[in-house]
Parts: sequence; structure tokens; C-alpha cells
Amino acid sequence: MRFSIFGGCNRFIGDLALSEGTIAFPESFAGTLMACPDDVERHERAFLDALARVHSYVRYGTGLVLTDRSGGALLHFVERHD
Repeated sequence: MRFSIFGGCNRFIGDLALSEGTIAFPESFAGTLMACPDDVERHERAFLDALARVHSYVRYGTGLVLTDRSGGALLHFVERHD
């Protein structure tokens, strides 16, 4: 399965491993190398670091929570309609 993510400044793509209840992002994946403002780059790096710790996911309605091995929430996504 493929993924595409916008990190706030750069875009990233790659393959992920998905099975019932678990998800794993690769250690490295392709991304753009835009020059980003320091604060945006700091947030983007924290986001990518969190992705590296993802182990499982929970879907609810239009939401998605990515969790670590102990079930702690790392990232929370909600579908938006602009």
C-alpha cells in the first residue's frame, strides 16, 4: 500500500505495511527538499519522528489515530472539507 503525506512544507511518499490493526511506515521514504522556515521544519521533523514510532491505528467516523506499541496516541487526523 502507498502513502502520500504533506508535512507542512515538504511532501513525502512511500510504501507502508498495513494489516488488521497494525501499520508501519518505512524507515526512509522519498520526499521533497524544500527550504522551510525553522518553525515549520521543527514541526515537520516532530511529525516524521512520530511516524517512525507508529505501530497501530484506530479509525472512528472520519477520524484516524495512529498509536505507539503501548496504545498511546501519536498522531490524530480528522477529515476536513474546505
